[in-house]
Amino acid sequence: MKIGEGSETHAHLLSLVPKMITFTCHLCGLPDDRFPYACNLCDLSFHKDCGESTPEINYSCHPKHLLKRFTCVPSYTDRKCCMCRNELRNVFYHCSICNFSVDVDCANNPPPFTLVHPKIHEHSLILMPRRNFVCNACGMDDDPNPYVCPQCNFMIHRNCIDIPRVIKINRHAHRIFYNHCLDAGDWKCGVCHKEVIWTCGAYSCSTCHDFPYI
Repeated sequence: MKIGEGSETHAHLLSLVPKMITFTCHLCGLPDDRFPYACNLCDLSFHKDCGESTPEINYSCHPKHLLKRFTCVPSYTDRKCCMCRNELRNVFYHCSICNFSVDVDCANNPPPFTLVHPKIHEHSLILMPRRNFVCNACGMDDDPNPYVCPQCNFMIHRNCIDIPRVIKINRHAHRIFYNHCLDAGDWKCGVCHKEVIWTCGAYSCSTCHDFPYI
């Protein structure tokens, strides 16, 4: 694999070295021992991520501003990717105006900005990068960047969007259905006996009214 002359990373042709060598990346300054890109004319080496990166990108999840390539994490950030929450590595993209950072993996593979006709909700959902929220499906707040329905003030984790609406369990004769919101009360799960957050819904049986929520 090669990167052509006059690329935004280096003026000369860069070739991927087909063996593991110890080197220091010319772009980010960090040492490594993986397979680098190398310039034979300048005797310079680059991490694969660094060699293939571009100085600026348009990012669908942050449309207001361009994201610029950074090789050093600013001290005012939390040092994590705003999308996946993994630690930022040697190269990442950042908006200093909004303090928004994404690692190379998330920059190359952005999640869809809009979900049309999701099974979990009657309206389309829009991705809204933000740090803090409570998921309307599971009640947890441990993962950022919810999908949101502005009409209903509905927020949900990406991983909760595909929660099945109907399931079958061994300990009950009927299929049980997911209810988005329960009647107010101190509900307990009928299996693990942990508290059920009534505003976030649970599974119940429409036939057996005495069936406990799970």
